Amino acid sequence: MRYLTQVHARPLSRSCECVGLSRAAWYRPPLHWTVRDAEIIAALTEQVATRPSRGFWKCCQVLRRARPDWSHKRIYRVYTAMQLNLRRKAKQRLPKHERVPLYVPKLRT
Repeated sequence: MRYLTQVHARPLSRSCECVGLSRAAWYRPPLHWTVRDAEIIAALTEQVATRPSRGFWKCCQVLRRARPDWSHKRIYRVYTAMQLNLRRKAKQRLPKHERVPLYVPKLRT
């Protein structure tokens, strides 16, 4: 947006029209994500409190039934910002074996 107004010397109204942004949105300061997504934060907190072992997709299904207008991308962004990602189980390792030197056969001469 600044690029259009400063480099190309376009008026602000024309630049906003090209980008698809209202002029009021240009002047309005952006809201912090916790304020903007307070409903999703409350819903996710409730879901995780009742069933902590539930993963993201199950929480997303439950939330989308209640509010179909919430995008899964938006829910995931809030989910990760709240650091609710569950750790995956570590891969099981094989037990350690004792190291044995290789057998070197004697040469006949």
